[in-house]
Amino acid sequence: MANKGQGAGYRLPAIDINTASHTDFVERAGFDDELARRIIAGRPYAVPEDLLRRSDLYRPSWAPHIVKLLLDGRTPGADTPLYVSRRATRHTHRSGVVFGIDRSDPPRAFITHPLGQEIASAALNENGRLDLPTFRLFGWPPGALAYLPLDAREQARQFLRGSGGLWAGSLFADEAPLGLPESEEAAIRELSSHIRALQVFGRRALFDESVGLGAHGDPPYNYLTNGCTGVPDFDYKKCCDEHDLCYSRTPLGFRWGCDLEIARCIAAKGGPEHWILGVLYGLGVLVLGGPLALPWAGIITGGDPPAHVGVPQAVTPCSGHGKCRYRFHLLGVHNAGPDPLSSDSKYRFGFSKGPSDPKPYTTGRLYLPVGHGTGAPAGDIVSDFLEAGSCGDRVGPLQLYVEEPDLGFGKLFTIGQFHCCDNPAPDDIELEFAIMSGMLIKDRTIFRLKLKIETECR
Repeated sequence: MANKGQGAGYRLPAIDINTASHTDFVERAGFDDELARRIIAGRPYAVPEDLLRRSDLYRPSWAPHIVKLLLDGRTPGADTPLYVSRRATRHTHRSGVVFGIDRSDPPRAFITHPLGQEIASAALNENGRLDLPTFRLFGWPPGALAYLPLDAREQARQFLRGSGGLWAGSLFADEAPLGLPESEEAAIRELSSHIRALQVFGRRALFDESVGLGAHGDPPYNYLTNGCTGVPDFDYKKCCDEHDLCYSRTPLGFRWGCDLEIARCIAAKGGPEHWILGVLYGLGVLVLGGPLALPWAGIITGGDPPAHVGVPQAVTPCSGHGKCRYRFHLLGVHNAGPDPLSSDSKYRFGFSKGPSDPKPYTTGRLYLPVGHGTGAPAGDIVSDFLEAGSCGDRVGPLQLYVEEPDLGFGKLFTIGQFHCCDNPAPDDIELEFAIMSGMLIKDRTIFRLKLKIETECR
């Protein structure tokens, strides 16, 4: 399966997985001895994706090597785009994105662009779940996209980054029913989540390089990780954060190592599905958002630079005795516009100690039209009490990270010192942070959050 296709300079020298010798795998590709022997023992392979069905290869450290083989070990002309047949049931989402089930044998779930271009599809297994080794992007196995000419790959990127692609990647979060049987709807939502995951893992290339651009050592002070932006964090949020940090430390053009590492990181979560997802996501980011990708003026994720916030001091002497504790209470949010970033002006806000920490204190989705504020159920946005020493002691400075998890932006605040007493809580503290959106013309939407620090002596 030697590489004779177009775009050959995009990858390392190809390896024919059906004819390569043990020496080729070990010395040319850098595989370890055991992996090379197992690949050779499993021949012949009809397509490189057959490797994804090899349970004896499900070792996390091997995932980056399998990514390389899926990129390199192809036969020119063996891969042809899949097209939806006349047996397909199509549904049009209110965004214009088309989705449905092709009830051929085997059935196939698909999501297409409003213009008709298939974005992603995958066959369904006997249990009605997505058969991940059959996952296709734009009708092609992800590795085969590397064989397309540069202009064709750029067209694929534009579909994935454009409004239709972003809608396709958000169907999984649509609260309205999609009008399919339960199992088929679950498959479409899962397919959508995989589209969004590919957009997320390459977001420094797929979206905008302004946050973290030019960092060659530690991340710049305004570089904030935010998990798997806009997609459920599943059980590999840390992998998303590490991918962000890796991109922030690595110059553009040398980030393929970050994409291979995320393949290993997800695969390390265990089980065949994590292994296959790790390989597919690493592969997709390498081809569609990786080493050759240039900054794109689209949606900007990330947050403002960290800010120091002073705490109003009480004018009365500190009262109370014994141990003291404090907690954060988010009182309300104001959207200063100019435009809503979500179609229904609903947002969630969560806070914690830092960008990479879990967000246990997160509001429900709040209706927040431009120019208006809202209160929120107190139980959703009151943190647990934290110990603060003896009554009368000063607390702080403290770090508090606030984010909108659905859109994936946030800001790190340093909260100034305050006394821990039985006095009434300090006056409201205003936290302001913003997100940029738009392409040629960018809008800065500002959110102002009201926060109170509640203290008590016991």
